[in-house]
Amino acid sequence: MTHPDRPVLVAGDAIRAGTQAPFRSLVARPRDPRAELADLAGLAPSPPQPLDRFTSVARFVHVSDLHITDVESPARLDFMIDDAADPRYEQALPVPRPQQLLSTHAAAAAVDTIGRLGPSAESGRPVEFVVLTGDLVDNAQRNELDRLEAVLRGAEVRASSWPGVVEGTETADWRDAQVWQPADAAGLWATRYGFPHDPGLLAAVSTPFTPSGLTVPAILARGNHDALLAGTVAWTAATRALAAGGRKVRGLPPRDLLDDAAAAFRADPDAFFTGRAVPVTPDPSRRPIAAAEFARTIGAPALDAHGHDFVVAMGDRLRVVVLDTVDDHGHPDGVVTAEQYDWLARVLDRIAADPARPLVVVASHHGPLHHHTAAATAGRVTGAQVVQLLGRHEQVVLWLTGHTHYAEAIAHRAGPGRGFWEVTAPAIVDWPCQLTTVEVFEHADGSVAVTVDKHDLAVPASPDGADAVADLASLHRLLAANQADFGRIFPGPEHDDRRDLLLRLGPPHGV
Repeated sequence: MTHPDRPVLVAGDAIRAGTQAPFRSLVARPRDPRAELADLAGLAPSPPQPLDRFTSVARFVHVSDLHITDVESPARLDFMIDDAADPRYEQALPVPRPQQLLSTHAAAAAVDTIGRLGPSAESGRPVEFVVLTGDLVDNAQRNELDRLEAVLRGAEVRASSWPGVVEGTETADWRDAQVWQPADAAGLWATRYGFPHDPGLLAAVSTPFTPSGLTVPAILARGNHDALLAGTVAWTAATRALAAGGRKVRGLPPRDLLDDAAAAFRADPDAFFTGRAVPVTPDPSRRPIAAAEFARTIGAPALDAHGHDFVVAMGDRLRVVVLDTVDDHGHPDGVVTAEQYDWLARVLDRIAADPARPLVVVASHHGPLHHHTAAATAGRVTGAQVVQLLGRHEQVVLWLTGHTHYAEAIAHRAGPGRGFWEVTAPAIVDWPCQLTTVEVFEHADGSVAVTVDKHDLAVPASPDGADAVADLASLHRLLAANQADFGRIFPGPEHDDRRDLLLRLGPPHGV
């Protein structure tokens, strides 16, 4: 199947020259054919039943890694960005994203795109709910969460602390070579990479706006950036005070901390904020998010709640089980405790005993390959053990994840013709800035099919002046595409797999 009415965006012609790379446009091209991965995975019967012989169970949207960012926050490691190329600093630095300034507008565009999605081409089914798999904010701050909630609920949102003012690294007086400063025509990003010169952008970003908001329920899983300072370490009393206060660090910490910055930051984050500082306007809403403040759902009841592990019934035929993989003690990768594992086993057993035999979609921020517990330890289990548990329950068809910022589908086999798919959503914050629709189908013979369709944000390929918020979201995506193209931090447009997917699981699944 192809989607001629829904083209994809790829790198186009150079708009501006840079000494190291050009700044390119985005252009539309026809979508690649839908890839059927069933034979590759060896999970489907041979030959598989045509999709038109299946019955739709549910259709929903999967969104991940919005990273709504307070670029002004004193609790960011912006002062270390110039050293980002040093491998010793891995996991101790913010990624210097030029588009981070526009992350709230990109999130609003994602929500607006959801509202514009039409019925399924296969079944005519509308979108019924949204699953968000974590890293919805960037630095686990209450004001970032306020922006997220306003975007989801359609309330007025402000993407800076103070209207008309941005006190962050993007201002021209910061003079940090690795940060794009739109008012500085002579900066590194403008001269080396051809990034635009836009002196009015900071004022536009700080202008309040009212997004469209979701019209369907939302299910939210936490990510490491929703709970941890820099997505990496637990908050301390000192960093809590720093975030809300009036002192923003601009100087590096003592050099002895930098020999192994990631380990040193986890051991003593306070020491990293001891360098030279400048005054900024305090903002008490920058306090860390308390776990209880992070909503499990919007517009749908959470069942069988165990902290931030919970179950949601979406109709008679589908259950969404959310597993909270955040290590609140401090680590960017995921963790599942023995207590969570036991809870998950009980929930899956109860669902299996339901006479209706509902199918199960598991959702978490981290997938099994991104759990930092390599071997089972006291009180913790491995990602592989969770995979084995899910594989023992035939009603499990999908595990939805985020964290990596790129789209992927991995087959987890559990026996002949049995298993489940792990599907990772691309990030909204990074190229290709896409969301996906997922539709689950079942057949009378017990086989299950899943379609995963990718959708670009419903904004112009380049800002066209027709709508201020859409233009800012369009600029966000354009910046993200060019960052990826020359920076190679994330795969660039020419490396992105733009195919939609058809995933199958064969009998006796669900029989």
